[in-house]
This record gives sequence, C-alpha cells and structure tokens, in this order.
Amino acid sequence: MRKGKTYLSFSIFIFFVMLLFLPCNSNADYLDNWFTVTSNTNNWFYGVTFGNGTFVTVGAFGTILTSPDGVVWSSQTSGDTHHLYGIANSNNGSSTIFIAVGVNGTTIISLNGGVSWTKGGTARRMGNAYDLYGVTYGNGTFVAVGNSGTIFTSTNGATWTSQTSGTINQLTGVTYGNGIFIAVGYSGTILTSPDDGVTWTSRTSGISEGLTGVTYGNGTFVAEGLNGTTLISLDNGVTWAPITLGISDDLFGVTYGNYTFVAVGGFNGESGTILTSYDYGVSWNLRGSGTPYDLEGIAYGHNPPNVVDAFVVVGGFGTILINAESLPSILPVRIYSPLAYFSTLQNAYGNASSSNTIQSMAFHFKESPLFNRSISITLAGGYDITYDEPNTSYTTVEGTLTISNGTVVVENIIIQ
Repeated sequence: MRKGKTYLSFSIFIFFVMLLFLPCNSNADYLDNWFTVTSNTNNWFYGVTFGNGTFVTVGAFGTILTSPDGVVWSSQTSGDTHHLYGIANSNNGSSTIFIAVGVNGTTIISLNGGVSWTKGGTARRMGNAYDLYGVTYGNGTFVAVGNSGTIFTSTNGATWTSQTSGTINQLTGVTYGNGIFIAVGYSGTILTSPDDGVTWTSRTSGISEGLTGVTYGNGTFVAEGLNGTTLISLDNGVTWAPITLGISDDLFGVTYGNYTFVAVGGFNGESGTILTSYDYGVSWNLRGSGTPYDLEGIAYGHNPPNVVDAFVVVGGFGTILINAESLPSILPVRIYSPLAYFSTLQNAYGNASSSNTIQSMAFHFKESPLFNRSISITLAGGYDITYDEPNTSYTTVEGTLTISNGTVVVENIIIQ
C-alpha cells in the first residue's frame, strides 16, 4: 500500500510540474488521423528510422523500403535474407550512416540514404553470433543489443566490439539521450551507460514484465513493454516510475517528436494499437490506427517541404501508416483545377464540380465511396508525391465503389 501511495504522489507531482512547462500544441488532435500507405509487400516490418531526409524501414527476409516523405516507398536490395529487427542512423547530414541489425548477428550498412547496402561486421561474441533486436546511435557510437544480454558497439558498423552487460536477459531496445545510453529487455531489465556503451549499470525497474522499447524526449526517458507496461524516468534512467495505462496490449515501439511521445503495439488486446502522450509520458490517449495488424516500430521525421512533423508507423503484413500532420502538402487526394486537397475519396467527390479530375496518390483506402451527384468526373489513382504523369502505379480501395448518379471515368483504381 505504501508503494502505491508513493507512486500516486510522484505521478501527480510530475504531472502538474511538467504541465507548467509543456509547450502549447495547437494541433492536439492530429494524431487521431492515420492513413495506410501502400508498401507493395506482405513482409513484416520491425523497425523504422528517419535520417538525412529519408525514412527507412526494415523487416522480414531482409526487406528494406525507403521514402522521402512517408507516403511513396521504394523497395531496396539489402543483399541479405535474414530478418532485420532494428535500424538506426547517425543523422550526420550528407555523411549519414544507416545500420540495420537482425538475426545471427547480422549488420548491414548504407552510406547513401538507404538505397544501396553492404554487409557490416558480424557481431560475434566468443565465436557465437546472437540475434540483435535493437540499435541506436549517439555521441559517435552505434550500440546494438540482443539475445543473452548481448551488447556491441561500433563507430562505423564495419567493426564491432562486444561489451559486458552484466545480464543474460534478452535485450530488445536501446536509445540515447542526454549523454547516456539506456537498454531495456526481458524481466524488466534496464541498463544505463554514460561512456558510449562500454560500461553498463543495472537499474531497478520494479517490474517483471518484458520491456521492448525505450526512447528519450525533452528530459524524459520512456520505456514500453508487454501488457501495456510503461515506465518513465526523469533522472537519466536511475529511477523509474510505473504509469498505468489500463490496457493489456503489448507495446513494441516508442518514439518522441513534436512535443509528443507515441507508442505502438497490439497482440494481446486490439491490434494496431497507437498511444500518445503530450505530458512527458504521464497520461496517454488511445488512438485509432485503422489497421488490424500489430504495429512494431515508429519514427518521427521533420524535413520541410517534403515532410512536416510526420510520424511513420510500421508493422505486420507490410503495414505502413502516416499521421495527418504531414498534410496538407501530402494529402492523399486532390481535385485538379482548381487545386484542392482532401483526406478521402468521398470528401474529394463531395467538393468536386463537373469535369473535375480527382487524383489520388498511391494510398490504400479503407472506405466505400458513394458517387450520387449529377456531375461527370474522372477518378484517377496511382500518383506519386508530385502528382506526376503518367501514372506508374495504382490506388487500392478496400470497400465498394457505388455510382448511382452522374458519370465517372475510373483510371488506375483497384477495388478490393
């Protein structure tokens, strides 16, 4: 009982203190809006990152996709068939290094924005290669974590040094912030390192649930895990306070951007779980993702004019979601001449005039448009971010398209 009272007091205290310094977010509801983006693969995605103006996501069987905006994605050849579980980048402008890690100590490297990849040094310890589940970058060093307490460090991805973690528990996530690395894993494991991942100190989490992800933002570390487990730390990972979410969903990824923490997951409860926190991880809001599949990774990108405060989420069966804050520059549907942008086909049709063309970028829509006005329009899909012609792909609509009035010419639209 004393422990419960202590936690309540601590939570209330930090909540009200932080609210005094919380930046005003005039778009507090924009994270209610998520669009499913066409990935053209059913392979599972496990991780995603953003660096040097590019989103890069990795997944099963060596799958790698890149995107400059989170909307239009290109498949890249990884040269590897191992499952890739984690990806990070050095974010050093034109010299940015992307490193992906995965099964059997796999590391692969890209020096040109994720387009071409070469094998990095295999992370091995005592002659054995361990599965690697997470990787991050900070202060000139990449840190990768994995099975049996495995921790490796590297400055370039070509050579890796095994470090002593002090645990045999599986480590699943790692991050860097405020001059410190923090790794998390099974059985509530939390480790901190102030010296570029060389020496590690075990911290008391107070829980036995597995932790799967950790991130840093605005003075706060947030760790997420199984059965909705959420912990926050305000003192560089030394002490941790539990946050009750009231859900049983497993959480697999967490990030910070635009004064917001966003966590994703699924599996035990509703799949496609998205949670957001505007108050330093103290209180969380459950958002609708619109997908039935588990969500594994999340990244935040800010790169005007292509990307404006966009969160990209990846997960099961090739799922990629993007939030609506990246709009209106990349709203998925527009009416051509005069130009107007919309979030759905139905909204665009409702604002169209006769002889208009409704153009859609390569999105996958879950809606059933009803075209019932006495107008003649063209509905065209498969455009890229610049709406260049000719169309090179298709827009899919999961639902029905009903035309009860007027005339509609359909181009590059697939109804599923």
